[in-house]
Amino acid sequence: MKLKVNAPLDPGFMPMSLVFRDFEAAVKAEGGEKLTLALERNDGLTSTFTLDVFKDGRDTMRRTTHL
Repeated sequence: MKLKVNAPLDPGFMPMSLVFRDFEAAVKAEGGEKLTLALERNDGLTSTFTLDVFKDGRDTMRRTTHL
């Protein structure tokens, strides 16, 4: 992916929002599956976050480790 404006002090900089957007598009194109994470907080409250991820397989680790 190419940025409209490059960061002159950090040429390798890539905003996480763009990386995640490309990840979501790749998962959608391949037909991923849902992953839900739950975090128990104070007083028994629970926060959850659901996202689509690649299905389990040989090639998926290489494509997700940069996240």
